[in-house]
Amino acid sequence: VNKRTYNVSFDSLVDFQSMRIRYSEPEYLRHGNEHMELAFNYIDYRYEFEVTYDDGELRASITEADSLSIDDVFGTGQLFSSQRHWHVMLSTYGIDDTTTNPYQVTIKAIQCAPGACVDLFADEPLFDPTLWSDASYWCRDPSTATAVYYMYGGTYPTCSFDYGVLPRAGDTVIINPRMYCILDLNPPVLNHVHIDGKLEFQDTADRIFEAFGVRLWGELQVGSKGHPFEHDALIRLHGKRTDPVVIIHDSRYLGSKVLAVIGNLELHGMEPTISWTRLASTIAPDDDSLTLVDVVDWVVGDEIVVSSTEYDVDEFETATITSVALNDNTTTVTVTPPFSHRHYSGVTPTANNENIEFRAIVGKLNRNVRVEGASGSTAEGDDVYGVHVVVMDASFPEGTRVGSSSISGVQFQNCGKEATEHACLLYVYDGTYSDAVHPINELHSSTMLHANNYAIVSEGSHGLSVVDSVFHSTQRSGIDLNSNTKSARILRNALFGNRRSVDAAENWIQPFAAIFADTSSVHIEGNVVTGCADAGFTIRANECGAPVSMTNIFNNEVHSALVGVFIIPEASKTCL
Repeated sequence: VNKRTYNVSFDSLVDFQSMRIRYSEPEYLRHGNEHMELAFNYIDYRYEFEVTYDDGELRASITEADSLSIDDVFGTGQLFSSQRHWHVMLSTYGIDDTTTNPYQVTIKAIQCAPGACVDLFADEPLFDPTLWSDASYWCRDPSTATAVYYMYGGTYPTCSFDYGVLPRAGDTVIINPRMYCILDLNPPVLNHVHIDGKLEFQDTADRIFEAFGVRLWGELQVGSKGHPFEHDALIRLHGKRTDPVVIIHDSRYLGSKVLAVIGNLELHGMEPTISWTRLASTIAPDDDSLTLVDVVDWVVGDEIVVSSTEYDVDEFETATITSVALNDNTTTVTVTPPFSHRHYSGVTPTANNENIEFRAIVGKLNRNVRVEGASGSTAEGDDVYGVHVVVMDASFPEGTRVGSSSISGVQFQNCGKEATEHACLLYVYDGTYSDAVHPINELHSSTMLHANNYAIVSEGSHGLSVVDSVFHSTQRSGIDLNSNTKSARILRNALFGNRRSVDAAENWIQPFAAIFADTSSVHIEGNVVTGCADAGFTIRANECGAPVSMTNIFNNEVHSALVGVFIIPEASKTCL
């Protein structure tokens, strides 16, 4: 194995972000020309790979024009950016036997060139709203296909390129800080969009906004809590795995086809009065109608999903409503196509002469505001490389930025990226804020369907609220809360069909669940999960001896799952 170069590739679509290499032990290195060169391939953009020796010293990196040599010190790197691979020399030179691990280096991927990742958000107030269609606010550089929205002339800068030209298909668009832009038309498909000011959809017609990525430093608003968007609004992101990535900070590996939020995201569509309900009577195969236990405001053309109630976890079904009949306390709807499976609803007596209701659940899937990944072509991931949204914080020399989001009445479709780390919606925080001023993140009365990965992942969020929402066909876990998540509220949600990922180990090394809460700082109540290839709920127990008043997980239901509930012991592992 000595004196050779080895190409190292990972059986994964995920680039390594950091790793540790341990070359050998002293007794195996008997000659001065002992060496090995490793070549690692990667997909996303990398400015450099930082190599740290065991004593904390940074190792050098040679240029692409040079060649690695056996005389280079242990850990010397070489980046071939155009070919997207990186080499490292493991040799006997530069070894300090006094360190703890003299033949070990740690590698960290660097995305940001010096001065490239800086705080771009302005604290000055926004200018008065102006229209996207007003050409006097646009300056387009044809050589870089970049259009900038800003004030020009007078006391403001002069446009040195094509003044008064609206963005064209494939352009990178920058909405400068302080600019309050009203989207009053449907632009062509754009490249990356940088919202450093504010972009708001005008609610006078249906809106379609398409791009290959969005970097949100300022604000993006579609409707508001008090005045939800009444027309149809669609945010559609395009792209494939090898497209240029969105870069904001070295701590965030965002990938492509992403809406990256380090400002404020406000998406509010029309919420149904009831997001999901239960069957009043059993559906038999070939039935084309069903009766619900509630009076709902669902209409012809709405899409619904009915849960599986048998042992086959994949027997949940979707249909389109063709007619609606409101009764005194129930609703009867007809659908197309007819159902293929039995969906049970009834009352079963127990040995204690108690009656227990077992009823399939039914959820409404569509909303008038949508966020989706473009699909339908192999070039864009064969329908499994979807859009993902990341809400995050990051620290810069200029200060700390903390993203937040308020989402209601929104449909996420073809979201998440299969066989990668990217969930449909990721909340990731390093705790750069105090508990008293934590960011607000809420997802209410919304839907996520055809997810290619996790639906929601929380890493360090505080106060996340997921309420009255419907999740249909997710992979890995539907809602995943890590141990650093605080004060999460997961209330009255319905989760239909949670599967293992195609790249998951066949021997079930890593457990998944429709709701996976590796934190006891959470309130989980009134949720129903069904059709789970693994567990319905995985939850962490409260500390031993905690008062009953701290009980925060109750009145939840799971059926058609491999495992109903898996309980993680509390820290001492002495009780549950």
